[in-house]
Amino acid sequence: CNFLCTPRFGTLVCETGVLYSCLDNSRLRRLTKNPLSVLNPEPADTFGLIGETGALFPLVAGAALHEPGVTTYFAKSDSFSTELAVCTDDELPCGARVLTLRNEGDQTLTFRFTWRVLFHMGETPEATCVTDGPGYVKAVHPAFDGAAYAMAPGAEAQNGALSLMLTVKPMHQASAVYLLCFAQEEKERRQIQSVMLDNGAGSRLRRVRFSWDEKLSRLFVRIGSDETQRLINTFLPCQTRASRLYMRAGLYQAGGAFGFRDQLQDM
Repeated sequence: CNFLCTPRFGTLVCETGVLYSCLDNSRLRRLTKNPLSVLNPEPADTFGLIGETGALFPLVAGAALHEPGVTTYFAKSDSFSTELAVCTDDELPCGARVLTLRNEGDQTLTFRFTWRVLFHMGETPEATCVTDGPGYVKAVHPAFDGAAYAMAPGAEAQNGALSLMLTVKPMHQASAVYLLCFAQEEKERRQIQSVMLDNGAGSRLRRVRFSWDEKLSRLFVRIGSDETQRLINTFLPCQTRASRLYMRAGLYQAGGAFGFRDQLQDM
């Protein structure tokens, strides 16, 4: 698994997809459905790429690359390939799902890119109310001062799902961005969407990578093989900080604990 977290927002992903997202506490402030099984977890985010014939192309069934702050899923067919990057922004309470579609054939391709988020907010998810809006799906809960949004400019929202049309010429590529955020009011939602998209999703991904590189560069241990050094200097400190200090979560201990003893024993 990979914890994509800041102190304000977090998402847990694994090789099978995006498991769930939350605010600053994985139990008390959960936004999307938590997987019921640690052995066969059910992702809260469901993606689909549907071709002109109606065939469904899986986006997270191939290889997954986990980095500090970012996970990228790679998939390939005979005529095109996809990259789906998932990250949490380093400044805003927002996560991005960025699809890059490359047409490697000699014919123009058209797809419908769909995204459904299973909103289950807080400790009483049955009180979550989900509605469709222009370019977004909104979820509210009585215990939350604000709302969670799944959104994309120009997307069609229907029955809690978003969809975008993508047309790609031969030997070209196209991209689409979906955002999951939390905002206290509509104005804040529009501001988050503007900041995330005005400079391009790629620039926000680079910011996330740079931010984690800066955090992890303050201490470096030289020991053993390159793989051991990468584990000690990159993966373990990143996951410890993200999962225990930021998100307070884990598949085997998603209790949201934040007391002194809870943090001390894990650090």
